[in-house]
Amino acid sequence: MKIIRYSSIAILLIGLGWAYYSYASYLPVYSRSVAESVLVDETEQFIVRPTRMDVLQPLNLAEHKWQSVQLNVRTFSEFKYTESRTLALPGRFFLLSNPDERDNEIHKFEQNVDTVINAVNGQNKGYPKSNIYAPFIEEVNRISAIKADVKAVTAYTDCCDNTSVFSIYRDSDRNLIKKHPEKVKELLSQYGKPGNLHGLTIWISFKPKTDRDNEYFTLMSVFYKKLFEEAGAEVHVGANIVFDNTKS
Repeated sequence: MKIIRYSSIAILLIGLGWAYYSYASYLPVYSRSVAESVLVDETEQFIVRPTRMDVLQPLNLAEHKWQSVQLNVRTFSEFKYTESRTLALPGRFFLLSNPDERDNEIHKFEQNVDTVINAVNGQNKGYPKSNIYAPFIEEVNRISAIKADVKAVTAYTDCCDNTSVFSIYRDSDRNLIKKHPEKVKELLSQYGKPGNLHGLTIWISFKPKTDRDNEYFTLMSVFYKKLFEEAGAEVHVGANIVFDNTKS
């Protein structure tokens, strides 16, 4: 009798161990966290704008429905401090959650994303000056400091700083960034410096309309790409956003 009892206990323990192992292996897929920031340039009338798909793509909610999400949408303008909107989707413990309720949560979150993106895209004011560096540095440092499995910053901008400190539209500053980009880095560092950006993916998206747009964007995007990559970030520059969801 004791043998049967002990055998039953052993089988139960083995079963529980197997279940826990399977659960522990399976859980990371459903417990990851994402921190995403979308930066939208208000200083250009015809700049490429974020879409719902662009914003939701890094989240990959179809495969990670239980994850937690921190989403921030911020604007570039002529000012250092700019408007910011924050959305959150709390993570859920899938074994104790109702899938239908979670689908409703996700649907509401996606509706809120639509509302925020439409509101920001409708504010295309065309400021005469552009402070790109200050909010860009601040946001990449903020996202990078968050404890998350996936961290991404997508900037919809021509990258054309136009302030009293540095302006790509001044011949002298344009020559400076061509010949001595390290001096431009030193000038702009008064607004801040990139911290440890390892684990962060940065997208810079813009569609030039003229040869001058292309020239200025190329100069500035190369500058930003090098600046952020030296700090450890993975940086992509182009008009189309294609986020690799296989990494997490």
